[in-house]
Amino acid sequence: MEKINILKITNSLILLSNRNEIILLREFVDNYNDFDIAFALSKIEIKIVLKILRMLTSNKIADIFSYLNLKLQEEIITAFSSVEISNFLVNTFSDDVVDLIEDLPAKIVRKILRSSPSEVRANINKILAYKENTAGSIMNVNFIKIYRNQNLSDVILSIKQKLNYLEETNIFYVVNKKKELCGSVSLSKIFFNKENLSVFDVYQRNIPFVYANEDQEIVANKMTKYDLNQIPVVDKKLKLLGIITIDDIVDVIEEEATEDFEKQAGILPSEKTYFQLSVLKLVKLRVFWLLFLMVSATLSQIAISFFMHIYHVNSKGSSLPSYENITFIVTYLLVPLIPLVSGTCGNAGSQSSIMVVRGLSLGYIKTKDWYRIIWKETQVGFLIGLVLITVNFFRMLIIFAIQAKSFVLKSEQWFAIATLSLALLTTIIISKVVGGILPIISKKFKIDPAVIAAPLLTTLVDALSTTIFFALSLIFFASLIPH
Repeated sequence: MEKINILKITNSLILLSNRNEIILLREFVDNYNDFDIAFALSKIEIKIVLKILRMLTSNKIADIFSYLNLKLQEEIITAFSSVEISNFLVNTFSDDVVDLIEDLPAKIVRKILRSSPSEVRANINKILAYKENTAGSIMNVNFIKIYRNQNLSDVILSIKQKLNYLEETNIFYVVNKKKELCGSVSLSKIFFNKENLSVFDVYQRNIPFVYANEDQEIVANKMTKYDLNQIPVVDKKLKLLGIITIDDIVDVIEEEATEDFEKQAGILPSEKTYFQLSVLKLVKLRVFWLLFLMVSATLSQIAISFFMHIYHVNSKGSSLPSYENITFIVTYLLVPLIPLVSGTCGNAGSQSSIMVVRGLSLGYIKTKDWYRIIWKETQVGFLIGLVLITVNFFRMLIIFAIQAKSFVLKSEQWFAIATLSLALLTTIIISKVVGGILPIISKKFKIDPAVIAAPLLTTLVDALSTTIFFALSLIFFASLIPH
């Protein structure tokens, strides 16, 4: 068995399509996994992709289509006629169609719905009737119901007739005349028992199930708990509505895990991947928690300032000799700001690091994307930095006004605000870039990015932010340093 070579598959697809070898092309495609064919198609010019797809059967187009990237799917739907769309949608599972239309622009969705056969459209509407992230929203309504009073011979015939209609063929669900879930029966029990037996004689009672309005995370937990490849979905009256298969749950587990990672890093969750998100969208997802955490760092600043008073470091420093004056500035004005700079920049770097680590683990970020990450994180860091220093400017005014009991600030206080603003902007940009690139470097050297990136990032950001902060302070306070 040879190793999969995407370049070889790509070249073969182009060659066979150019020669109009329809039979050979179909045979070639059948010899490879649908995912590999879809990946190869993503490397080919859209005109050739359309020609290749039109040489394949509707069944095969349906199998490949769900693995194509969103941009290519949109281009294909736009180019295909209503008849062509209808032909392959008939062979596409309803949950896959719903996943498709949730991500595509409204104009394309309308074309899909107009082109869909009435049965497909009805199934789509059944799923769309449920809230997002519930069992009903991810279930597949294309399945075979088996009635418990049926003979096994009739069941076998029904399965053979609808084989292409099935997403999962190992387990079938048994219902009564009211279509209420009664249990399940395995394929082996159907085929390897006497055909004159009834389903009632062989099916299993008391099986796990989920309600249509239950959260998808509950579904994932239940399928993991019972080690299931699929699970039935019912309404409140136990009427069988659909099934959820393991491929859908793998997606759910990935989504939930990604969402948890993002929340831990102070990022608002998004269903889109790193490169699918624009710079402005990334800023919106990240800036809220950074603002909250930065303002929260005021507590550390207040605590340090409080102890400065206990140590008798006070605002009378302006009347002291030069050496004592710079001591006062450093200890009373600058030192309390260090936790704010290092903490904010550490959180900013962690956001970038976690998104890239997750992207690397799921495969939608490659080590060759390093330059794209640097450019994107630089832009994100700059915009977030602008927002943070604007808010911080007013935060510092309020704090200094309270400390001095006056809104008229001394020049040293203005210099401290300027130092902090420049330091925040500079170090946030650097932290974002370092946080984004460290996992790439780790991956390049075959070190687990999740293990090395976080602790190394914390150390680097702390050192860099503190160094940059005090280096920038020299611009304003160098003249006060004794020689």
